[in-house]
Amino acid sequence: MGNLKFGNETPLALYMGVSGSTKAYYGTEVVFEGGSPVDYSSLYTTFEILTGGTINFTNNLGSKTISYSTNNGSSWTSVSAGDSISVSAGDKVLFKGTNGSYGDKVIDSSDVYFNAYGNMMSLIYGDNFTGKTTFTEESVFQSFFQDSHLVDASHLILPATLITRYCYFRMFQGCTSLISAPNILPATTIAPFCYSYIFHTCSSLVRAPELPASVLADFCYFQAFYYCSSLNCIKCLATDLSSTLPTGEWTSYVSGTGTFVKNPNMSSWPSGNDGIPNGWTVQDA
Repeated sequence: MGNLKFGNETPLALYMGVSGSTKAYYGTEVVFEGGSPVDYSSLYTTFEILTGGTINFTNNLGSKTISYSTNNGSSWTSVSAGDSISVSAGDKVLFKGTNGSYGDKVIDSSDVYFNAYGNMMSLIYGDNFTGKTTFTEESVFQSFFQDSHLVDASHLILPATLITRYCYFRMFQGCTSLISAPNILPATTIAPFCYSYIFHTCSSLVRAPELPASVLADFCYFQAFYYCSSLNCIKCLATDLSSTLPTGEWTSYVSGTGTFVKNPNMSSWPSGNDGIPNGWTVQDA
């Protein structure tokens, strides 16, 4: 497996990752060692628990249901609004559902630090999520992780290419422990408000997901990275910003230095909070 590099500090949690890798959680970082490549798009939405506590299902779930598994899918338990489950460090909790939209924050895990990985479509299409790329309702994952202690979402797959209004609205807002976001938000045709406030106040986030959409929708990235004070890298391939405030205040209070990677065919990015942050280096993709 190679040498384990945990530095000079004692980690808060030490556990085995999904790929057989060893991981250490310090409260501010996760170290990954060894392991084999994993197709995360084929895995159910999974919470990898770093510090134990309780996961609550809020009243916003309403009459919708979510099922979870703690034994890698060998058995599933259905939950409703008001239910809760206790988790311990090292647990892996898989989730699935057949709800077209969750509409607002349905899972509250305020005392649990965790990583999230796998395909979010397992919460929309149940067992038949592989290869699904379409949303049919609005506000699909609105506020889903909001104000939680999510640490690493780099292997969380958001594969939808046909997205709807408000679908990721405030999804990660207030996740101040989040250091790694999903690698890409792959939709190239996007909808109004779809990513508004998505990473608002994620003060530990360093790199934004890749943003490949060329034509932006009204308010689509409005305050998306507002108060992401550690953020120093954005790759956005937009070429048309003519809609209403598509990037309004999206980089207010980010790092004072960083790198902005743009479409080489785009020469009219504004500077400042509504565009490329002042003091950042600009590169062509």
